[in-house]
This record gives sequence, C-alpha cells and structure tokens, in this order.
Amino acid sequence: MMLLAGSLAFAPAAFAAGDALVSSKAEVDAKTSLFEAYSSSYAVVIGIDKYQEFTKLSGAARDARAMASELGKRGFEVITLIDEQATRRGILRALQVDLPKRVGPQDRVLIYFAGHGISQGEGAGAMGYLIPVEASPEAPS
Repeated sequence: MMLLAGSLAFAPAAFAAGDALVSSKAEVDAKTSLFEAYSSSYAVVIGIDKYQEFTKLSGAARDARAMASELGKRGFEVITLIDEQATRRGILRALQVDLPKRVGPQDRVLIYFAGHGISQGEGAGAMGYLIPVEASPEAPS
C-alpha cells in the first residue's frame, strides 16, 4: 500500500516546518513538477476471489475494481484482471505483452494485486509467489 499512497498523492499539500504548516509557491511547484515528469501512467490491477483450488476470498475482486476506478479517475490507463481473467497466462500477458507495447521510458507503472500469496523456502532462499486463479497448492510457481 505504500507504493499506492505515494502514487496517489497528487494534490499539493502544506508542508510541516517545526510547529507550523507552510506552503510556498516554490514548494507546491516542486511537488507538482514531480508528477509532470511522467508522460503517461499505467496500472495492472488484479483481484481474485474465486480461486479454483485455494480458499475463496470475499473482498479481493471488489477492492481491485475500486482501485481500478480510482486509478482511472487519476489518469491511469488500467488493465484489470478479475477472477477467471487472472490466470497465470492472463497475468503474464498483461505484464510481458500488453504493458511493453504501451509503456515508454518517461511513463510510470503501478501493479496492484489482491488475492492469495504464498512463500516457499526459508531465510534468504525464501521465494514468494502471487497466486493466480488456477494455481495448485502443490505447485504455486
């Protein structure tokens, strides 16, 4: 969520200086120019409730739809994959085929996933996986 909070902080805000809030034109211009540095904004939003072999969830798809809507309002071009669309193949297509066709060097990309994840291994060798809709608990990778 930290990435999201940083990405959605579009409105110029007052800055803390000791006990007082200050908001000079220079401070506002500096903050605004940060967001003008991007040519375009893209997001891949994934939400899965209806897993085939993992425990079903009850809010991931709803949260993903809400996130996609908010990002769209903020100028992001959004690829949304919900439930049966969020297969391993569908996710990889969005990340490896669809995004590279659109994204340029001055663009930004946000990826939001709401669903199951799993870790395998221990310590520095541990590997985490986001679980697509059709994944098997025996072979999450």
